[in-house]
Amino acid sequence: MGLNIVNARLYQQITAMRTGLADSIVAKMPNYGQVNGLPVELGINGYDQGLYVLETYDEDKLYHLNDKKTNNIALSANNDDEPSTGFYQQVGVGNLVDTTFANISPEKVDQTVVDQFDQLYQLANASDQDYARLEEKYIDVPAAIDYLAFSFAINNSDGLRKNITYISKNGSKWVFMPYDLDMTWDNSFDGSVQDINKNFETEIQERDNKLLSAFYAHHKQDIINRYKELRTSVLSTDHVTSLFKEWFNSIPATAFDNNRYLWDGLHNDDTRRKSISPDQLYQIIQQRLDSVDHFWNI
Repeated sequence: MGLNIVNARLYQQITAMRTGLADSIVAKMPNYGQVNGLPVELGINGYDQGLYVLETYDEDKLYHLNDKKTNNIALSANNDDEPSTGFYQQVGVGNLVDTTFANISPEKVDQTVVDQFDQLYQLANASDQDYARLEEKYIDVPAAIDYLAFSFAINNSDGLRKNITYISKNGSKWVFMPYDLDMTWDNSFDGSVQDINKNFETEIQERDNKLLSAFYAHHKQDIINRYKELRTSVLSTDHVTSLFKEWFNSIPATAFDNNRYLWDGLHNDDTRRKSISPDQLYQIIQQRLDSVDHFWNI
């Protein structure tokens, strides 16, 4: 639960430091398009249910969109293995109605939405001669640079084909927006451990999203420079660790103990990781950021 909220807070802070933010649709999004939340100990009819999180829900409103308008678009891929989620194949209306992609907005998808989303397919499959022209026309470049610098830092391996939202408002340039950030650092979707030291460039190749791969190929040094800049501020190990400490410190120790008592044994099969301490998480954070520094010779 904390991974989703704390990572989102981190990206909100990264966004706040973005050059040219005032010219982006992100500037008018509440919390710059990131969920927020707080931990609660939940009781139902007098029965304690343990720890839960109350968090932002209405994503179209979070992105400052009117889902009644077909030019207020937010689409997110639902899986990794459809050709269209890697921009190997164009989509039709049927692919954008909570099928291959989830239509956060608009509520009713028509061919105009398909035609605008096709801009990203064109860019992903552009020739070297056409790429720069189409990118300038269609992509919020500083937002995309931040998306990949952030994803490298937190090992956001699940956010390279699915769990990425593509947003455009009133014909604006497209923004790449992260969400569902629990498969990060060394945590996998089922609670198992992912490789904390994996070179994220390899992860980009393996996820095989032609749009992100093309962008990374054209902006690798820009992404490295942005990451290097952020490492002196919001991506410093001390600052990232402090955000997680704030989260843990907002929950009384008795609430943690009670939660363990209520749900003891829930994740004891071999596919689920055992509990780790906050100090172990802080070591994982340091190890991940150090490994990215090493990959990029920083």
